[in-house]
Amino acid sequence: MKKLLIFFVCGWSLYSCETVIDLDLNTADPKTAVDAVICLQDDENFLILTSSGNFQDGGGLAGIGNANILIDDGNGQTATFTEQIAGLYQLDTYPMMAGRSYELTIQNGDETITASSEMPELVEIDSIYFEESFFPTPEGEEQEYMVHLVYQDPADIVNYYRVMVTVNDTLQRRKSITSDEFTNGNITDYIFFGSNIHLGDTLVIELWSIDKQSYDFYTTLDDVLSSGFLSATPYNPITNLSSGLGHFTVYQRSRRTAIVAL
Repeated sequence: MKKLLIFFVCGWSLYSCETVIDLDLNTADPKTAVDAVICLQDDENFLILTSSGNFQDGGGLAGIGNANILIDDGNGQTATFTEQIAGLYQLDTYPMMAGRSYELTIQNGDETITASSEMPELVEIDSIYFEESFFPTPEGEEQEYMVHLVYQDPADIVNYYRVMVTVNDTLQRRKSITSDEFTNGNITDYIFFGSNIHLGDTLVIELWSIDKQSYDFYTTLDDVLSSGFLSATPYNPITNLSSGLGHFTVYQRSRRTAIVAL
Protein backbone atom coordinates (compact mmCIF):
# COMPACT_ATOMS: atom_id res chain seq x y z
CA MET A 1 0.00 0.00 0.00
CA LYS A 2 1.14 3.54 -0.70
CA LYS A 3 0.92 6.47 1.71
CA LEU A 4 -0.13 9.83 0.30
CA LEU A 5 0.56 13.30 1.61
CA ILE A 6 -2.38 15.68 1.89
CA PHE A 7 -2.90 19.40 1.54
CA PHE A 8 -4.63 21.14 4.45
CA VAL A 9 -7.22 23.63 3.28
CA CYS A 10 -8.12 25.04 6.71
CA GLY A 11 -7.96 24.27 10.39
CA TRP A 12 -10.51 25.25 13.02
CA SER A 13 -13.99 26.19 11.92
CA LEU A 14 -17.16 26.54 13.92
CA TYR A 15 -20.37 24.96 12.77
CA SER A 16 -23.40 23.19 14.16
CA CYS A 17 -22.73 19.71 15.50
CA GLU A 18 -24.02 16.57 13.86
CA THR A 19 -26.52 14.77 16.08
CA VAL A 20 -28.54 11.58 16.29
CA ILE A 21 -32.12 10.97 17.43
CA ASP A 22 -32.90 7.43 18.54
CA LEU A 23 -36.28 5.71 18.35
CA ASP A 24 -37.55 3.24 20.91
CA LEU A 25 -38.39 0.14 18.88
CA ASN A 26 -39.39 -1.96 21.87
CA THR A 27 -42.63 -0.25 22.79
CA ALA A 28 -45.63 1.42 21.21
CA ASP A 29 -45.92 3.89 24.10
CA PRO A 30 -44.69 7.37 23.12
CA LYS A 31 -41.60 8.55 24.96
CA THR A 32 -39.75 11.83 25.05
CA ALA A 33 -36.60 11.74 22.92
CA VAL A 34 -33.77 14.17 23.69
CA ASP A 35 -30.98 15.02 21.24
CA ALA A 36 -28.63 17.40 23.11
CA VAL A 37 -25.06 17.49 21.79
CA ILE A 38 -23.29 20.65 22.96
CA CYS A 39 -19.88 21.63 21.56
CA LEU A 40 -17.56 24.09 23.32
CA GLN A 41 -16.21 25.31 19.96
CA ASP A 42 -19.67 26.39 18.69
CA ASP A 43 -21.24 29.76 19.49
CA GLU A 44 -24.68 28.28 18.84
CA ASN A 45 -25.88 24.84 19.88
CA PHE A 46 -29.22 23.14 19.45
CA LEU A 47 -31.35 20.67 21.35
CA ILE A 48 -34.06 18.60 19.66
CA LEU A 49 -37.01 17.46 21.76
CA THR A 50 -39.48 15.04 20.21
CA SER A 51 -42.07 12.44 21.09
CA SER A 52 -41.37 8.97 19.72
CA GLY A 53 -44.11 7.26 17.77
CA ASN A 54 -44.91 3.59 17.25
CA PHE A 55 -42.27 2.11 14.94
CA GLN A 56 -44.64 -0.56 13.68
CA ASP A 57 -47.19 2.07 12.66
CA GLY A 58 -44.62 4.36 11.09
CA GLY A 59 -45.77 7.19 13.34
CA GLY A 60 -42.43 8.99 13.25
CA LEU A 61 -41.46 11.84 15.56
CA ALA A 62 -43.40 14.90 16.66
CA GLY A 63 -41.63 18.02 17.91
CA ILE A 64 -42.39 19.01 21.50
CA GLY A 65 -42.92 22.73 22.05
CA ASN A 66 -43.26 24.96 25.11
CA ALA A 67 -40.70 23.06 27.18
CA ASN A 68 -38.46 24.82 29.69
CA ILE A 69 -34.83 23.75 29.23
CA LEU A 70 -31.97 24.86 31.48
CA ILE A 71 -28.22 24.14 31.56
CA ASP A 72 -26.22 24.64 34.78
CA ASP A 73 -22.49 24.30 35.48
CA GLY A 74 -22.96 23.95 39.24
CA ASN A 75 -21.07 27.20 39.86
CA GLY A 76 -23.85 29.70 39.27
CA GLN A 77 -23.51 29.85 35.48
CA THR A 78 -26.93 28.96 34.03
CA ALA A 79 -28.64 29.54 30.70
CA THR A 80 -32.02 28.81 29.15
CA PHE A 81 -32.56 27.30 25.70
CA THR A 82 -34.75 29.42 23.41
CA GLU A 83 -37.45 27.67 21.36
CA GLN A 84 -37.11 28.28 17.61
CA ILE A 85 -39.88 26.02 16.37
CA ALA A 86 -41.75 23.19 18.09
CA GLY A 87 -39.07 20.69 19.11
CA LEU A 88 -36.01 22.83 18.25
CA TYR A 89 -34.30 24.82 21.02
CA GLN A 90 -31.22 27.03 20.73
CA LEU A 91 -28.42 27.82 23.21
CA ASP A 92 -26.30 30.92 22.45
CA THR A 93 -22.75 31.74 23.60
CA TYR A 94 -22.80 29.77 26.83
CA PRO A 95 -19.30 29.74 28.41
CA MET A 96 -18.00 26.25 29.13
CA MET A 97 -14.66 24.86 30.30
CA ALA A 98 -12.87 21.52 30.49
CA GLY A 99 -13.16 19.51 33.68
CA ARG A 100 -16.51 20.95 34.63
CA SER A 101 -19.74 18.92 34.79
CA TYR A 102 -22.91 20.35 33.26
CA GLU A 103 -26.47 19.47 34.21
CA LEU A 104 -29.39 19.63 31.83
CA THR A 105 -32.96 20.00 33.10
CA ILE A 106 -35.95 19.67 30.80
CA GLN A 107 -39.42 20.52 32.11
CA ASN A 108 -42.07 19.25 29.70
CA GLY A 109 -45.48 19.59 31.31
CA ASP A 110 -45.54 17.22 34.27
CA GLU A 111 -42.37 15.44 33.08
CA THR A 112 -38.91 16.43 34.31
CA ILE A 113 -35.82 14.98 32.62
CA THR A 114 -32.32 15.54 33.99
CA ALA A 115 -28.86 14.52 32.81
CA SER A 116 -25.24 15.48 33.40
CA SER A 117 -22.13 15.38 31.21
CA GLU A 118 -18.52 16.36 31.89
CA MET A 119 -16.53 18.51 29.47
CA PRO A 120 -13.23 16.73 28.65
CA GLU A 121 -9.90 18.27 27.70
CA LEU A 122 -9.42 19.04 24.00
CA VAL A 123 -7.20 16.63 22.05
CA GLU A 124 -6.00 18.14 18.77
CA ILE A 125 -5.47 16.33 15.46
CA ASP A 126 -1.73 16.56 14.76
CA SER A 127 -1.79 15.36 11.16
CA ILE A 128 -3.77 13.35 8.63
CA TYR A 129 -2.69 11.14 5.76
CA PHE A 130 -4.37 8.67 3.43
CA GLU A 131 -3.56 5.08 2.60
CA GLU A 132 -4.38 3.50 -0.73
CA SER A 133 -6.59 0.43 -0.53
CA PHE A 134 -8.43 -1.85 -2.94
CA PHE A 135 -11.89 -3.31 -2.41
CA PRO A 136 -13.34 -6.22 -4.43
CA THR A 137 -16.35 -5.46 -6.64
CA PRO A 138 -18.32 -7.59 -9.16
CA GLU A 139 -16.33 -5.81 -11.88
CA GLY A 140 -12.94 -6.38 -10.24
CA GLU A 141 -11.26 -4.06 -7.72
CA GLU A 142 -12.07 -0.47 -6.76
CA GLN A 143 -9.40 1.89 -5.50
CA GLU A 144 -10.30 3.83 -2.36
CA TYR A 145 -8.45 5.44 0.53
CA MET A 146 -8.39 4.97 4.29
CA VAL A 147 -8.04 8.01 6.55
CA HIS A 148 -5.29 8.10 9.20
CA LEU A 149 -5.67 10.54 12.11
CA VAL A 150 -2.54 11.16 14.14
CA TYR A 151 -2.89 12.72 17.60
CA GLN A 152 -1.10 12.80 20.95
CA ASP A 153 -3.19 11.08 23.60
CA PRO A 154 -2.76 12.76 27.01
CA ALA A 155 -1.09 10.64 29.67
CA ASP A 156 -2.46 9.80 33.13
CA ILE A 157 -6.11 10.37 32.20
CA VAL A 158 -8.64 8.18 30.40
CA ASN A 159 -9.74 9.63 27.06
CA TYR A 160 -12.69 8.77 24.86
CA TYR A 161 -13.14 9.81 21.24
CA ARG A 162 -15.62 9.92 18.40
CA VAL A 163 -14.40 10.33 14.81
CA MET A 164 -16.60 11.97 12.18
CA VAL A 165 -15.68 12.21 8.48
CA THR A 166 -17.53 14.20 5.81
CA VAL A 167 -16.69 13.48 2.16
CA ASN A 168 -17.66 16.14 -0.39
CA ASP A 169 -20.30 17.56 2.01
CA THR A 170 -21.76 14.11 2.76
CA LEU A 171 -21.32 12.78 6.29
CA GLN A 172 -20.06 9.20 6.31
CA ARG A 173 -22.60 6.84 7.83
CA ARG A 174 -19.88 5.19 9.88
CA LYS A 175 -18.92 7.22 12.95
CA SER A 176 -16.05 5.59 14.84
CA ILE A 177 -15.84 5.37 18.62
CA THR A 178 -12.54 4.67 20.37
CA SER A 179 -10.67 5.13 23.65
CA ASP A 180 -7.08 5.15 24.87
CA GLU A 181 -7.38 1.80 26.65
CA PHE A 182 -4.30 0.49 24.81
CA THR A 183 -2.71 3.81 23.74
CA ASN A 184 -2.74 5.95 26.88
CA GLY A 185 -0.12 8.69 26.64
CA ASN A 186 1.04 7.59 23.17
CA ILE A 187 1.10 9.22 19.76
CA THR A 188 -1.87 7.49 18.17
CA ASP A 189 -2.35 6.68 14.48
CA TYR A 190 -6.05 5.93 14.20
CA ILE A 191 -7.48 4.50 10.97
CA PHE A 192 -10.96 5.48 9.82
CA PHE A 193 -12.36 2.83 7.46
CA GLY A 194 -14.83 4.85 5.44
CA SER A 195 -16.18 4.21 1.97
CA ASN A 196 -16.03 5.87 -1.45
CA ILE A 197 -13.03 8.08 -0.65
CA HIS A 198 -11.12 8.85 -3.83
CA LEU A 199 -8.39 11.14 -5.21
CA GLY A 200 -9.54 14.76 -5.35
CA ASP A 201 -12.23 14.37 -2.69
CA THR A 202 -12.54 17.08 -0.04
CA LEU A 203 -12.80 15.73 3.48
CA VAL A 204 -13.70 17.31 6.80
CA ILE A 205 -12.27 15.20 9.64
CA GLU A 206 -13.34 15.72 13.25
CA LEU A 207 -11.92 14.26 16.44
CA TRP A 208 -14.43 14.62 19.27
CA SER A 209 -13.24 14.45 22.87
CA ILE A 210 -16.15 12.98 24.84
CA ASP A 211 -16.81 11.64 28.34
CA LYS A 212 -17.36 8.03 29.41
CA GLN A 213 -21.16 8.28 29.39
CA SER A 214 -21.14 9.59 25.82
CA TYR A 215 -18.73 6.82 24.82
CA ASP A 216 -21.14 4.21 26.23
CA PHE A 217 -24.10 5.80 24.45
CA TYR A 218 -22.46 6.01 21.03
CA THR A 219 -20.97 2.52 21.34
CA THR A 220 -24.33 0.93 22.11
CA LEU A 221 -26.04 3.10 19.49
CA ASP A 222 -23.63 1.78 16.85
CA ASP A 223 -24.33 -1.78 18.07
CA VAL A 224 -28.08 -1.23 17.61
CA LEU A 225 -27.70 0.27 14.15
CA SER A 226 -25.26 -2.42 12.96
CA SER A 227 -27.49 -5.25 14.25
CA GLY A 228 -30.45 -3.99 12.24
CA PHE A 229 -33.78 -2.62 13.44
CA LEU A 230 -35.53 -5.94 12.91
CA SER A 231 -33.10 -8.07 14.91
CA ALA A 232 -34.50 -10.61 17.35
CA THR A 233 -33.62 -8.63 20.49
CA PRO A 234 -33.55 -4.89 19.74
CA TYR A 235 -32.69 -2.62 22.66
CA ASN A 236 -32.16 1.05 23.34
CA PRO A 237 -28.68 2.59 23.68
CA ILE A 238 -27.39 3.36 27.17
CA THR A 239 -28.53 6.84 28.18
CA ASN A 240 -27.59 9.32 30.88
CA LEU A 241 -31.11 10.77 30.93
CA SER A 242 -33.22 10.26 34.04
CA SER A 243 -36.06 9.21 31.72
CA GLY A 244 -36.87 9.11 28.02
CA LEU A 245 -34.62 8.33 25.06
CA GLY A 246 -31.46 9.86 23.66
CA HIS A 247 -28.52 11.50 25.38
CA PHE A 248 -26.95 14.70 26.67
CA THR A 249 -23.33 15.25 25.61
CA VAL A 250 -20.90 18.14 26.07
CA TYR A 251 -17.66 17.78 24.13
CA GLN A 252 -14.72 19.45 22.41
CA ARG A 253 -13.82 19.11 18.75
CA SER A 254 -10.62 19.27 16.73
CA ARG A 255 -11.35 19.73 13.03
CA ARG A 256 -9.31 19.63 9.82
CA THR A 257 -10.26 19.97 6.16
CA ALA A 258 -8.12 18.17 3.59
CA ILE A 259 -8.03 17.15 -0.08
CA VAL A 260 -6.98 13.65 -1.10
CA ALA A 261 -4.00 14.36 -3.39
CA LEU A 262 -0.74 12.83 -4.56
